[in-house]
Amino acid sequence: MLSFSSISKFIDTWLRGIFNPTWTMVIEMLIAGICVISLFAILGLVLVLMERRVAAWIQIRLGPNRVGPGGMLQSLADTVKLLVKEGMTPDGADKFLFNLAPIIAIIVSMLLMAPIAFAKDFQLWDMNIGVLYVSAISSVMVISILMAGW
Repeated sequence: MLSFSSISKFIDTWLRGIFNPTWTMVIEMLIAGICVISLFAILGLVLVLMERRVAAWIQIRLGPNRVGPGGMLQSLADTVKLLVKEGMTPDGADKFLFNLAPIIAIIVSMLLMAPIAFAKDFQLWDMNIGVLYVSAISSVMVISILMAGW
């Protein structure tokens, strides 16, 4: 059975043969970040469709069936709708910090998933100080909330 640790060791040895250790670490972090973001994006699309189907089943009505075959493109239509909407910033707020707050909140929530071992050899980082890491990173979430509120 191929585990994620053997895949990451293969990528690490391959990159160390090409780049120096600093660039290897940066590239590994980028690869891990892209994998996590892709996982969340795919899960978001699938879970929204499943939630709409279950809600339609509970309400005894047809589910999302207007966009694409069986409503499969409904999430794409919602994404386009949200991207076209105008962003509103309060008058007294710092525009840069107000718009940066949700980005920081998303990054913090992804960083909190890194030390969690979901199964054997199925974690992003194996840390000895996982509890300290989680408490330190979760405190950054308060900063993003304050940035959005002030």
